[in-house]
Amino acid sequence: MAWLFAEPAPVAWPIAGFTAAALVLVGALTARRRAAGLHGTVLEVFWADGASIGMTLAGVLTGASVAAIVAVEGIGQPVWILVGLVAVIAAGGLLLARWRSQELGAAARRRSVTPTAAPERRLVSTSWEFGMLGAGIGGFGTYLLTAGHAFGHPIHWLVTALGLAIGYAFGIGAVTPRFRLEAPAAGRS
Repeated sequence: MAWLFAEPAPVAWPIAGFTAAALVLVGALTARRRAAGLHGTVLEVFWADGASIGMTLAGVLTGASVAAIVAVEGIGQPVWILVGLVAVIAAGGLLLARWRSQELGAAARRRSVTPTAAPERRLVSTSWEFGMLGAGIGGFGTYLLTAGHAFGHPIHWLVTALGLAIGYAFGIGAVTPRFRLEAPAAGRS
């Protein structure tokens, strides 16, 4: 287990972190493109939230990998890259569970939420609200778990920022697709 806390980290860890971050980023961009093609459906909200989760976790992996290459004390340890990788896998499982529980199959692709003969209304995700709650819980939990740190206090805040980002991603994933209908745009006369 000492390899998890090795400083500087073996070069294989940052390479694995950057590779995983690139794959997650490609997945997030794909989800964003899918959301753009599903205007007015619940799937638009789901894929947009999935893209937000992916971008956030790609940032976590990139930050931990950069810290490992630069050999930043505390956050440059392989354990933070591993935490990011586990978070990506868990978030993927969470999104899959939400997909199945909300029955977001082929029928949901064609179903618009805007009623017939009503003005066009845009769906706006409100999952970010729970994302912020998750960020608070994740950041505070990370702060408490790493309270006995041997590294400097500014680095402790960077480690806590990883917990904030992971908590934000899981907060969104726990409630997606959560949305509201935006008020219709006023027509010009």
